[in-house]
Amino acid sequence: MSGAAEVIDLRLSVSFQTDQLSDCELDRLFEVLEGPGLRRVGTEVLKAVAPRRKLDTMSIYGVQRLGANKIRFFRGREHDEALAYREQLRSQGNLRLTSAGFGIRPSDRAEQIVSCDAALQVRPDGGSSMPLAFRASWTFWGEAWREWAPAASDALFDLFVEVAEAAELISGLATWADDPNETYNYAANLWRDRGSEPFVPGYRTMVFLPPEAAARLGGSERVVSEAPVERVSVLDRGGVVAMLCHSPDQLTENALSSWRDFLLPVVTLPDFEHARSTWTPTTPTRRPLDVLASDWPHDD
Repeated sequence: MSGAAEVIDLRLSVSFQTDQLSDCELDRLFEVLEGPGLRRVGTEVLKAVAPRRKLDTMSIYGVQRLGANKIRFFRGREHDEALAYREQLRSQGNLRLTSAGFGIRPSDRAEQIVSCDAALQVRPDGGSSMPLAFRASWTFWGEAWREWAPAASDALFDLFVEVAEAAELISGLATWADDPNETYNYAANLWRDRGSEPFVPGYRTMVFLPPEAAARLGGSERVVSEAPVERVSVLDRGGVVAMLCHSPDQLTENALSSWRDFLLPVVTLPDFEHARSTWTPTTPTRRPLDVLASDWPHDD
């Protein structure tokens, strides 16, 4: 990536090994959605770009009933009402999705610096075979991203581990994006979920390695000691979460190639035959930051 980005996104996407989360799993994931982890990714950035300044946070919550076409949204001051409605639908078995979002800015500035949108799918769509999922994205405005990228990456890595410990995963990844959403969605679909068997969705910036994948790579101990990455966490549930690097600037060809080579025995490479989806009607012209040119047969 060249030059300083005025807008850059950091995105997390995980899929679970079940079409019905247990009460215990739901409680832990609700804690993730409403806890400090989501905000920590943003506030770590603000500590770097706006130290010792009072912060304003604008929050919004969403709850969707099973079978409903739209999400019902609640403002921050309606938080208790949102939780009551969520628990009502949960007790009836009618909760499909719950979400949280916020924007943060210094009190003495008009422009927003960080925003976040996160959603937990609690029940599958009607007739869908796709697994349940947790998605979160943070958008950062400003040209100082090099200063705060490491802090944001560390905070997201901790959140990734928290989600992975809450329920069994099929797959999980986190990635930086400096291009439009349609390109991200297109790229994400290249590593789309295929049934219920765990898999490694490419050599992305952060990935979840299921226990079977870690074992094929020589065990979690080898991943910890030999993987060409900057952070690794061995999960109590089994499996590993690994982070290649802390900053988009470090997503070099050499770094990605080494990560790809290490994961090659277990990695799922892009499937361009199934790349198009209703989310991506056109082929993007820009290659994602953590995909090598050899795995991207489009013109950059």
